[in-house]
Amino acid sequence: MRKEIAPIIVTFFSSGQKIVGDLYLPRGKAPKGGFPAIVCAHGYGGIRRTTTPPTARAYAEAGFAALIFDYRGFGESGGDRWRLLPRFEVEDVRSAVTFLGSDSRINPDKIAIHGSSFGGAVALAATAADSRIKAMVCSVAMGNGRRWLQSLRRHWEWVEFEREVAADRVERVKTGKSRMVDPYYIMVSDRYSEARHVKLSSEFPERKFQLPLESAEAIMEFAPEDEAAAAPPRPGLIIGVGNDYLVAESESRTIYAKWPGPKRLVILAGFHHHDVYNAARSLILAESLPFLREHLDVPG
Repeated sequence: MRKEIAPIIVTFFSSGQKIVGDLYLPRGKAPKGGFPAIVCAHGYGGIRRTTTPPTARAYAEAGFAALIFDYRGFGESGGDRWRLLPRFEVEDVRSAVTFLGSDSRINPDKIAIHGSSFGGAVALAATAADSRIKAMVCSVAMGNGRRWLQSLRRHWEWVEFEREVAADRVERVKTGKSRMVDPYYIMVSDRYSEARHVKLSSEFPERKFQLPLESAEAIMEFAPEDEAAAAPPRPGLIIGVGNDYLVAESESRTIYAKWPGPKRLVILAGFHHHDVYNAARSLILAESLPFLREHLDVPG
């Protein structure tokens, strides 16, 4: 039995903030031109070592270099702690692309991104903004932050939440401070997501965090599906799951409808949102690997 591919700890900088990541390289010598590479972007408030390593390792076993990293403010990376702003995460992904492209073992013309959940939304915006990203896979992503957060609440809850966010905006202007809240006060969890949160927090105590209400406003202003719709065409694989209680299946369908480039939509039946990290992972890889090989021109 072959030994698992072990990651190499790497560091780079994004807008002056130190970013810490793990680089998974395929076995053997890099081919002429370098390995094709995938940036794997994880979800809402996560850290790189909770959910992304199995996917990154699978890509490396299949011949792709794969990079996972902590966004600024989270995990081992620098920056203001627990300040989740989508624009910062998009910048961090683009810095990761620059970092990969500077490595002599990587082919800078064959870099793609695979984002999951909130990372899928980040992947949409990063791909729209950066022509160096040659193909994109996003799974269980939201395409519009306001629509998504509203979908998690009853009408009266949404009205009150909007008022709180507006009041926090005023407070930030007056005092420079934003009210800190439980992250699941912003992203209301279904019972499956709550159970997973409890499990992960037990396994990874360093994952526990709070967020400023500033993050809620930033998410509400984030509409990556529209950025993608206005961008030059590029290959995109959009994956949803049929029993997603956290990000409605319709989000994947709307993203697909707006995606301008060569595209494929896959809806996996019988899975919940967080199954993309375990029970559905092999099915997602069975879709993403041939898609990325085709569009990055990588032999199978």
